Amino acid sequence: MLTKSLPLKSFFPVLLGLFLILLNGCGRLSPQIFTSEELQWLAAHTGTVEVLFGYEAPPNAYHDTDGSYKGLLVDFLSLIEKNIGTSFIFHNFAEWDELIEYSKIHHNFIIVGIAPTRERQQYLSFTDPFIKVPYVIVSQRSSAIEHTTDLQGKRICTVANYAINDFLAEKFPDFHISQVADNRVGLQGVSAGIYDAMVINQMYASFLIENQGISNLKITGESGYLNRLSAAASLQDPILSAILEKAVDQIPPRITRQLYQKWLGHSENRFVSRTLLTALLGVILCITTLLAIFWGWNISLKKNVRQRTRDILQSRKNYITTLNSIGDGVIATDAKGIITGMNPVAERLIGCSMEKALHKPLAAVFKIIDTTTREPLDNPVAEVVTTSNTINHPHHPTLLSSDGTEYIIDDSAAPIKDEQGNIFGVILVFRNITSRYRIQQKLRENEHQLAQYIAKAPIGVAVLNLRHQFIHVNKKMSEFSGFTEDELLHKELKELLIHSYHDELSQKLTKALQSGSSKITPEFIHKNGSRLFSSIEIGFINNDKYLIFFNDIHQQKLAEEELLKMNKLRSIGTLAGGIAHDFNNILMGLFGNIEIAKELTDQDHQAYEYLDRAGRSLTRATRLTQQLLTFSKGGEPVKEHTQLLTLVKETINFDLAGSNVLPEIQAAPDLWLANVDKGQIGQVLSNLFLNAKQAMPGGGHIEIKLNNVAVDQNSSLPLQAGDYVCVTLADSGTGIESKHLQRIFDPYFTTKQTGSGLGLASTYSIMVKHKGHIQVDSIQGQGTTFTLYLPAIRKSTASQSAPANIVLNDLTNCRILIMDDEKEILKLTRKMGEKSGAQITTVVRGEEAIYEYQAALTSGNPYDVTILDLTVPGAMGGQEAAARIKEIDPKAQLIVSSGYAEDPVLAHYKEFGFSEVLSKPYTKIAFLQAIAKIIARQVTLNKN
Repeated sequence: MLTKSLPLKSFFPVLLGLFLILLNGCGRLSPQIFTSEELQWLAAHTGTVEVLFGYEAPPNAYHDTDGSYKGLLVDFLSLIEKNIGTSFIFHNFAEWDELIEYSKIHHNFIIVGIAPTRERQQYLSFTDPFIKVPYVIVSQRSSAIEHTTDLQGKRICTVANYAINDFLAEKFPDFHISQVADNRVGLQGVSAGIYDAMVINQMYASFLIENQGISNLKITGESGYLNRLSAAASLQDPILSAILEKAVDQIPPRITRQLYQKWLGHSENRFVSRTLLTALLGVILCITTLLAIFWGWNISLKKNVRQRTRDILQSRKNYITTLNSIGDGVIATDAKGIITGMNPVAERLIGCSMEKALHKPLAAVFKIIDTTTREPLDNPVAEVVTTSNTINHPHHPTLLSSDGTEYIIDDSAAPIKDEQGNIFGVILVFRNITSRYRIQQKLRENEHQLAQYIAKAPIGVAVLNLRHQFIHVNKKMSEFSGFTEDELLHKELKELLIHSYHDELSQKLTKALQSGSSKITPEFIHKNGSRLFSSIEIGFINNDKYLIFFNDIHQQKLAEEELLKMNKLRSIGTLAGGIAHDFNNILMGLFGNIEIAKELTDQDHQAYEYLDRAGRSLTRATRLTQQLLTFSKGGEPVKEHTQLLTLVKETINFDLAGSNVLPEIQAAPDLWLANVDKGQIGQVLSNLFLNAKQAMPGGGHIEIKLNNVAVDQNSSLPLQAGDYVCVTLADSGTGIESKHLQRIFDPYFTTKQTGSGLGLASTYSIMVKHKGHIQVDSIQGQGTTFTLYLPAIRKSTASQSAPANIVLNDLTNCRILIMDDEKEILKLTRKMGEKSGAQITTVVRGEEAIYEYQAALTSGNPYDVTILDLTVPGAMGGQEAAARIKEIDPKAQLIVSSGYAEDPVLAHYKEFGFSEVLSKPYTKIAFLQAIAKIIARQVTLNKN
């Protein structure tokens, strides 16, 4: 032991050196023990930190007969609260096992009086121990058990989840151990003969045996386990752990002795091991013998010797008590660095007993390396002797224990001087800070990682002070705002928002201050003056800062507005479809009646010119309804072989009427027929002609060229190989800026104050549906050229005529069945057919059409052509009727008719069993041509 190795003259200087190192090296008695960060944490968590207690473990902690909770650990808790300057909330537990389970998954608590184990160190951070008591074996007085080895095969009990269980499992894995709820239950079980022995804390055993009156029990021997009780906090609370460590360090040994005396009737030295007691008794015996030998010396000398002996014994006792009570490791050396003593903590940390280390150089057992570089470090004794100063390693070296364990330590070495100031030794004090160091290192790593995450975050991140000024921003925040980091610092957040959001921002910041978080979605002012929508999440941190997350939601807002527009257009489209259908039916009546009136009027009659003008106006009205339907529904094109030159002339005459824009048209003489939806392509041409007119407000000319183009597989055009009609429209207007050329076909993109941005978007959509192509070239100030490629067939415009041998106005003996829900249309089509010699039968529903067709077929006088309206409200429509008629007569010749020009049946009419299509409103010529085509095909089939 340490007392065997130190000469008597060294006790006082060593003790003095010990207190010097504690004062100067470790700074434990500093009046300001807590850092500013720790003080802030305490202020923020006042009244919220729990102390986990409630279990019965007298004399450490128990409920007295008056219901009060008291004990040795409760008094230690009071000292900790006093040192910290706060009170903890008691969280009571019926059993220790419940307390342990709670501590695994919660935080913001402390535990007073818990032994560190490997398992507990996975979730708890421990202070240095402040109570050390050996575990002993308790059995009945009649038992022969004396040592731990006598427990083999016996019935043993311990308290569940106490650290002794880990010790016994490691040292004596073959023991049969039962775990009980608490110490009282275990001792009562041994007293009743349920168990042969209990391994228990000596302090608990002595107290309970005496106070419970269990007279048949005795303490038979030591277990070999020294119970070191510490205070602990969750690993999730590193700051609380540091605070608790400092609070425990502030408890003086004198107070500890008083508490032992209060609760146990003796000091903690009662629990010092027998080896130490034997050594002390040996020393006392030697001194007593020496005193007897020199008893004959003079009385004065005898008195001096006695007094000196008492002083030495008291000094040694005080020294040993102090040294062994310190939670730090302490090693004493002479001036040459030879070890002269150490305390148990030092023995445990270096992995070597004092007996083995005594008289060895310090470097032989105290091996330290640089924690970062792993390079060996010199022990500090030589430097202390040379400089006479206290030496500390500033970067926390790593101590290599002889058993292979590594400890990160905080160390300090101080000189020991005699009365003349000569150094005759060195005191080295060190403590294990591995857990604290790793926690701090993890915190630093987390802080660094968090800084990296914030710097590279895909959204803007900023920190504001309590005046709402920026004190930190990341790169994305600078990019989002357009300001540099330096420009943003110390700006107020409200300076970046439009004024109308300032009051709301103030309210949200106040809400974050009160509840911790809030959110605002304001308009953000970019440095260039543009306004952007942003989403701002506000959090309040550290009681003095706001954490702000900026997210650019401008495109999302635009998309939401686009979706709103599309939903409105979809609703308008649904309404427009119904309106256009009814309007087409009305136009149908107007068309037919005007044409019949023209037939009944001589061309020389003054009314004929007005009827002709009315017919042309109706043609334009028809085009408008077709455009409305095409845009509102975006239906598939109903393709037909179309003379594009004629369509261009009709459209341009209509769109440029009354303007000062002069068209110039050039067309190939053998121009092919385009395979297109005449109404939709008319809309495309109209959009382009109107754009050209608007680009030339002062007048100008537009050049239109139509040519045949054969596209092969090697063409650079994004078209399938085949035949196309190329239409080029070149104006002499203002042109389009190059930066806008890539966006002119985007929905809602426009450079006009009153434009909707839909014209060219619908133009592009129609061209895509036709499997064609549109491209644009423009020079600002000179004009714009649009080029269209439309699918064609190699059949010239000049060759298109009525079917051979068919006179359109002579349908004598042709039987026609017409089904339509509009009686005015039935009257009109009957008139058209009968004037051409046809026999007309009309019905209003699909069911009636089926019946009439079946009856005519059965009678041997079938219908040559059947015209079916596609949509009949409340009854069978044309599509179902056609399918039923085809079942009756697969050779039936059917024409589909509808005012819903966007209906897919019209675009793919042959797939539904129809031979031709008539889109309302149609003229008498279109009516007769559709019938003529069918009859011509039938004539050709009959000849073959």
